[in-house]
Amino acid sequence: GLGDVYKRQMYVCQSGSINVRDSWTTGSTKVGELSYNASVTVTGITTTTSDGHQWYRIKYKGITAYVRADLLSDKKDSTVTPGGSTGNGGNGAGGFGGFGVVEKLIVFAMLPPMAISSAVAAMTAQNYGAGLRVRMNRCLYAGIGMALVFGVSVCLYSQFLPDTLTGIFTRDSEVVQMASGYLRGYSIDCIIVSFVFCINAYFSGQGNSVFPMVHSVISTFLFRIPLSYGFSLVSSSSLFLMGFAPPLSTLVSLMICIGYMRYKRKKEIIPVYA
Repeated sequence: GLGDVYKRQMYVCQSGSINVRDSWTTGSTKVGELSYNASVTVTGITTTTSDGHQWYRIKYKGITAYVRADLLSDKKDSTVTPGGSTGNGGNGAGGFGGFGVVEKLIVFAMLPPMAISSAVAAMTAQNYGAGLRVRMNRCLYAGIGMALVFGVSVCLYSQFLPDTLTGIFTRDSEVVQMASGYLRGYSIDCIIVSFVFCINAYFSGQGNSVFPMVHSVISTFLFRIPLSYGFSLVSSSSLFLMGFAPPLSTLVSLMICIGYMRYKRKKEIIPVYA
């Protein structure tokens, strides 16, 4: 069947020219040709069809037409080889699907630490208001410990059996393979966010919501986005390296959090109550 993807501009990476057809099979009617490096607007993608290929739906001279997915690339570059390697860290359709599959899994995996961090924020606020700073700190440590149970479990499972998770959303072997590589790196983030989510909640419970926002902006715009782009250039045929961009940027957040907590403890003389 035909699935929608984000509307995007792509280029012919097959030397010579490629056929444009009125349907997504090699036996369908040819409606035109596209030359090497020609620009096309892609509006959709098929699953693997009976002829063994995936096809892009494109706009061609005002009509809807189709070309084989392995003959287009994201990059208009003479060094791009026929095979559809993209500049966005994925190989054609498999890259698109791999991103979507892993994002669904990660959102689900993040739910337990998010719920635990909400509890940490509430408990921190209560104990902070009552002046029970020791108990407040114990809530933070307990929250991190509980979140780690889920984070470590998801990470370990993803390292050894990622196909059983990515295969829930698709049966396309290429998408499963690409998504599994991406998940192996990305799943490490489930461990690190166990610390960051709870520390953010710890500060929010004390009425300090500015610091969590600041370090999140720093890690996202100065590290996660540049790392994702850089890794995509290093390895254009796999999502494996790109999977490490989220945990590395979250690690930066964690380091900032630890430094800030040490600074606050040295600066403040904190009274201890029973």
